[in-house]
Amino acid sequence: LDSTLQEKPEGAYRLEMRENSATLAGRDLAGAAYALHTFQQLLRLKRFEPVKIEDWPTLPIRGLMLHTGPQSGATHRRLLEQAMGPLKMNMLLLECEYTQWESCPELWDQNVSIKKSELKKTVDAARRNLVEPVPLIQTLTHMGWLYVNGQNKELGASSNFYSFPPHDKATWTKILRIYEEAIELFQPK
Repeated sequence: LDSTLQEKPEGAYRLEMRENSATLAGRDLAGAAYALHTFQQLLRLKRFEPVKIEDWPTLPIRGLMLHTGPQSGATHRRLLEQAMGPLKMNMLLLECEYTQWESCPELWDQNVSIKKSELKKTVDAARRNLVEPVPLIQTLTHMGWLYVNGQNKELGASSNFYSFPPHDKATWTKILRIYEEAIELFQPK
């Protein structure tokens, strides 16, 4: 970590390559990781000539939105380690309503749902790669997940089964239990 970079934005770093050495420094942990990623990219390109780079992210949020599914965990973790981390992304919005939530086991569908344990591995991989995992659970609309396995048909607003009457307290109770479980799993900032 380099105190001379404290005046720069979060994630700032400096990389200096000389004939027989390299110096990598970051304003913070993210900056140090970004310096290392840039250094690795230069090595892969076989660029060994002297260079001095001082850089930082222009945008505070750099990320992706991904949908989960029964086989998505390993792919998402590879994406985090091989692309999102090296490309200095810092946020992953994970649409995760189709998760095997303990609070609503009746909504589990092994054909479309990710196991909670797999989702936890992805959340942990995001954190290891300095990517903030954010849970996305569609609510008020795009709610086909609430009607999986023929559940909750009595709630379908206008019989479209993609929303529910927002004044229905029993449904909010169920949804808030899922939110609590997601917050416990993700520990989002």
